[in-house]
Amino acid sequence: PLLLAGVLSGVGALSSVLPIIAVMELVRILAPLASYDGSTPASWSLVDTGRLWLAGGVLIGSLIAASLLTFAGYHVSHSADMTFSRYVRQRQVDQLLRLPLDWFHRNSSGKVKKIVQDDVAKTHQLIAHVVPDATGAVAGGIISVSYLFIVDWRIGVLGLLPVAAVAAAFPLMMKDLTRQFSRFSVAAAELNSATVELVRGIAPMKVFASHDRGGQRFRDRSANFVASLS
Repeated sequence: PLLLAGVLSGVGALSSVLPIIAVMELVRILAPLASYDGSTPASWSLVDTGRLWLAGGVLIGSLIAASLLTFAGYHVSHSADMTFSRYVRQRQVDQLLRLPLDWFHRNSSGKVKKIVQDDVAKTHQLIAHVVPDATGAVAGGIISVSYLFIVDWRIGVLGLLPVAAVAAAFPLMMKDLTRQFSRFSVAAAELNSATVELVRGIAPMKVFASHDRGGQRFRDRSANFVASLS
């Protein structure tokens, strides 16, 4: 399914570039009208109507095709994501049913929620978006830059400058990424546990009037979670 999603997104990216080419072709076709002085009514004789209709048809058809192909690619990838998520969650629940009760005593329900719900939800971006997004971006970029080189090699070189800038900045953006993700994961698990503890302790806190003490752990974990995002 992901291969199909990539192919559909790639063809959709190609179709999304065609309208720009069609518009430029329309400008070339209609350019003779710019010099028309209006002295004679036969102005359209200066225009190749066959090429005009062809360019217009390509413009409209490629716009529709790009939308449909992109939608189809994302539909396939999201269907694969839902199937995978359901399978993983079912396997996790089956495994949890086999664990001894002591394991649940040693691990908070917030941690269980993170494993079954939050961690599985993180695969959504990987499965549903990475393949179609990356394929569409790469295919669209290659086609666009190639067309710029066909039009004028100097414009093509200018089109490569943003790509070179991103490639140079990418190592800096990915610096310490693993450590940051690990810190975020730990902070999210602690916040989940503190949230469950706070909600379950609302009634006792009301009875014993210990609001500040009961919510202190939640505030600390919230601050730690916010700090992990920076």
